[in-house]
Amino acid sequence: MVTAPDGVAKYMDVHLPSVSRLGARYMVIMVNAFKEDAFKDLPECYAGWMMRQVPQSDEMFEPSTVQERIELTVDARICIPAIIDVEERRILWGTLVETLGMANLVFTAELESNRVAEVAEYLTEGPPVDRTVITPLEQDYITKHFL
Repeated sequence: MVTAPDGVAKYMDVHLPSVSRLGARYMVIMVNAFKEDAFKDLPECYAGWMMRQVPQSDEMFEPSTVQERIELTVDARICIPAIIDVEERRILWGTLVETLGMANLVFTAELESNRVAEVAEYLTEGPPVDRTVITPLEQDYITKHFL
């Protein structure tokens, strides 16, 4: 998104049992700001998820189905607010920021995916996917030891 004066919602449907059958243990929620502004400089910027009864149902954004909304206020243009542990059905809170820049998003994604298991193992388990309690984590420690 470059501009959205009236707001915008971007989302995708993910069916966790299908992800699990593909052998993936973790899913990374990664948000990119494709403009020069950091998230902290945007008037309103959120990440989160909705819970749907039927996957791939082509439902439009429905605020009543939002399970968690995370305000992005970090001084970065790439943020990983959470990692989903597909096997345990838990959210691992991170609010990790990417400082390598976005010159090569493929490289950035590969770098992050290669370290996800290590970071996820370090993180304290968060609440189940169907709960909304936030557990703060140590950004500096994770960045120093894993990224």
